[in-house]
Amino acid sequence: MRKNKRYIVPLMGLLIACLCVACDNSEIDTPSFLHVDGISLKAPEQNAVSTDSGFYVSNIVAAYVALKRTNTHSLDTLGLFYFPFTTPVLYNGDVEYIELSPAVPMSGKYSQVPYYTFYKRIKVEDTTMCAGDTLNLGVVSTTYDITQPDLLLFEPFEPTEGSIKFDSVMQWEKNADPSEARSGVGYGYVHVPDSCSYVDFKCTRDFVVANPTDVLYLELDTRSDIEFEVLMYASELSGGNPQEFPVMRIYPSTEWKHIYVNLGRTWQSVNYNPQFQIHFSALNTNGKEGDVRIDNVKVIKTSKTN
Repeated sequence: MRKNKRYIVPLMGLLIACLCVACDNSEIDTPSFLHVDGISLKAPEQNAVSTDSGFYVSNIVAAYVALKRTNTHSLDTLGLFYFPFTTPVLYNGDVEYIELSPAVPMSGKYSQVPYYTFYKRIKVEDTTMCAGDTLNLGVVSTTYDITQPDLLLFEPFEPTEGSIKFDSVMQWEKNADPSEARSGVGYGYVHVPDSCSYVDFKCTRDFVVANPTDVLYLELDTRSDIEFEVLMYASELSGGNPQEFPVMRIYPSTEWKHIYVNLGRTWQSVNYNPQFQIHFSALNTNGKEGDVRIDNVKVIKTSKTN
């Protein structure tokens, strides 16, 4: 028994020394800390699918955080954290990289905050975590991880376009005060008088997505006095008559908000029909008139699932 103890004590000392070698006077039971203020979305330096500033409006509220220690093969998952955050890290030493996966609120499912696979994961490489110290990353940035074929629609409602990709029910404000538009000087709006219970409007683009395993999303900015509904217009069976299938209802907001609408469940309900349209219905549920305003409408797909 004594002989075993003589081996255990030196080994424990060696282990502690190895873990603390990057930070002088640190102890194994003293954590380091990681702080992040947020993640911004920006255009890539090259091969951008759009240069319009409205394309990079986002609502990244949190990040899934992982850490890869130097000279290890595994990735240590720290968890999901809402911005801004400071979290203890039970490791002191050299870090090959810290990985942040941008997370967004799933519209219509407020308890779900998934990694949004359309955004690139962020890697902060070659750093050191020191016991008792805080590694402050501030605001880090990401961009879309998509190519031109992945972008099925982008409608920024800017006057430089010449025309918009919505039917004539949609009114086009071309010269708004910059404080009124979500970005630029243009946006679209639909007015619902108090005498109408609803007003339908639609995107005039036909969408074709052949791969049923693709992840499919609608993104848009909205500032609305009344509720409106997003619908998918498609047929359940090949050669059948197309119908409108509800995707989700969006509630009023006095401020512009950016929403992410997962089209996948509704697309599945129409048996992944490769051809469909996106329709909308502005709803007068309380007998009062109001406007639905939208901007920066995107329909995008990706084969990335995690």
